[in-house]
Amino acid sequence: MNERLNGGVLLAALGGVVLLVSLFLDWYDPDFSAWDTFELADLVLASIAIAAIAGPLRPLIRPGRASNPARERIVLFLGLAALVIVIGALIQPPPGARDDSPELGAWLALVGAVLIPLGGLLASSRISLVITTRPNESVTPPSGVEAVPPPPQR
Repeated sequence: MNERLNGGVLLAALGGVVLLVSLFLDWYDPDFSAWDTFELADLVLASIAIAAIAGPLRPLIRPGRASNPARERIVLFLGLAALVIVIGALIQPPPGARDDSPELGAWLALVGAVLIPLGGLLASSRISLVITTRPNESVTPPSGVEAVPPPPQR
């Protein structure tokens, strides 16, 4: 079975998972997760994370359909929106956490928000990062690994 996975889409999905997990961790001290701190930004970030995670699932749901570059650009712009929201929350905390310092959840959200647009950029640009899940016969001989002769003696 010849499976080709777009590495950019996978990177964006990894960023989506990190962003979604970060929403349940503490963003501000003491024990304020994104769900406790934000009114609407948490729902927007969760929606962006789910959209990024859904990218690699599309070929599994509808096999045989060609990838759509416009859809990959959407992931890029959604990731940039998530990045703006997270950076804004780090620079200017919400009113409920104005005097608190950022915790692990906020920093993980920043990592996830960076990975999503980076993956979207790789997926939508001419830069190709493709992961093939079967061995390439043109590189690997059918019999396996060939023995490499030792270097010549001087």
